[in-house]
Amino acid sequence: MKQPSRSLDKRHNPTNIHKLKLFAFLVFLQLHFGAAYVVAQTEPVTRQETLRGSVTPEREWWDLLHYHLKVEFLLETRRLKGSNEITFKTLKPIIGVYGTNRQGSGDMYPKGGNMLHTIRHLINDDAKWLAILHGLNTDFWHQTVTTEQIESYIATKAGIDLSKVFDQYLRTTDIPLLKYSVNGKSVSFSYERVVKGFAMPLRVNINGKETVITPTEAKQTLAFPEEIKTFGVNRNFYIETEKI
Repeated sequence: MKQPSRSLDKRHNPTNIHKLKLFAFLVFLQLHFGAAYVVAQTEPVTRQETLRGSVTPEREWWDLLHYHLKVEFLLETRRLKGSNEITFKTLKPIIGVYGTNRQGSGDMYPKGGNMLHTIRHLINDDAKWLAILHGLNTDFWHQTVTTEQIESYIATKAGIDLSKVFDQYLRTTDIPLLKYSVNGKSVSFSYERVVKGFAMPLRVNINGKETVITPTEAKQTLAFPEEIKTFGVNRNFYIETEKI
C-alpha cells in the first residue's frame, strides 16, 4: 500500500528555529556594541591615528615618526617612479623577556640582518664567514639551541670577542652613534648610545685611503701627515655618524 507523502516545512524545523534565534541574538549584540562604540567615540579620528592604525602585537614594538611617499610621473614613458620613506623609533629590543610568553620585537629581521652583516665585515674574511654559516647548520642540525650557544659559536669561530656587539644590537634599541670632528691634520671621535665597554672597530676612509679605528666612549684624537679633507665610515657597519 502506498504511503501518503508528507512534506516537511523547514520553517518549523527545530534546528532551523534554533539557528534563527542564534542569528538574531548575534545581530542584536553587533548593533548594541556597535552603537555603544559610536557613542563612546566622541573625539574625531586624527590623521596621526589614521597613519598609526591598529596597535597589534606586530606593531607595538615601534612608533611611527615620519612617513613620506614620493611619486614622480614620467609622462614620456608613461611610467611612475617613486619611493616610500618611513622613519620610526624602536621601542623594544630584539630579545624579549626570558621565561615569559613574550617574544622580542619584529626588528629582529632588519636589525638582526644588519648586525650579521656588520659582524661579517668585522671578521673581514668571507671564507671564514661562510664556514661559520655552514657550521651553524651542520653542528646544530635538528637541535633546539639558545642565544648563548649561537653567540658563543660565532665568536669562537671568528676569533673575536663579540659579546658587546651582541649586547648592543640584541639587548638594546639603540644604534651606535659615532661623533667626530676634523681639525686640520687630526680627527677626534667617540661613541655614544652604546653599552659599557663597547669598542667595535670601524673601517674609515680618510682622503681616499682606508684605515681602521677603534672608537670607545672616551674621546680619541688621531693625527695624520696631511690635512684631512674627507672622512667617511664604511657603510657596511651598522652605525650612525654625526659631525660636530
